Amino acid sequence: RSFTEHNILALTQMMTGESNKSEPGGIKSPLLGKEDADLLNDESHRPRVITPFPSPKLTDLPMFQGDHKESLYWGTYRPQVYFGVRARTPQSHVAGLMWLGAKDGKTVMRHFCENSDDLKSFGRWREHNGIDFGRQELLEQDMILETSFVKSKEGSLGYGGDWSVRINVKNVELSDEVKRRAHLFFYIADEGGNVLN
Repeated sequence: RSFTEHNILALTQMMTGESNKSEPGGIKSPLLGKEDADLLNDESHRPRVITPFPSPKLTDLPMFQGDHKESLYWGTYRPQVYFGVRARTPQSHVAGLMWLGAKDGKTVMRHFCENSDDLKSFGRWREHNGIDFGRQELLEQDMILETSFVKSKEGSLGYGGDWSVRINVKNVELSDEVKRRAHLFFYIADEGGNVLN
């Protein structure tokens, strides 16, 4: 027995795990009739192998190559850090920001995004176009760190364009003692562990 065209969506949802399986009795879908749902719930009729769609990957299509691919080479592609830059390639060079903050009267290193760090705000880009510009604010107790990322291909010295980072620190109601204890670290490293010259 074959499925009708309007049931293809329900079958796709079932194969990707998006169907509603919370109720007893197997798969429930408003698009499936009772007979089709019974057929899908019968284990002997479920597909055993899912064959990929026989076409090239989107990233291999010509419109995603050349200038487009190069324009996306460098960016803020480092999840789970407060600010980081890397290339879209395995074992990339990486750059990022760390700083010493205060928590419960102790000095702590800020680098990886942790809810336990108790920053007032992080992880929200105020502006970002996904290609060559981004600006975010990190609110650390009484200090605001503003990070900006800009990339340009004008007069570029390398593949993917030249990029720059600006880090601006604003003290908000900090005593002179606290101001002296603010330390920022901008680093560049190699993910593969190679020495940079």
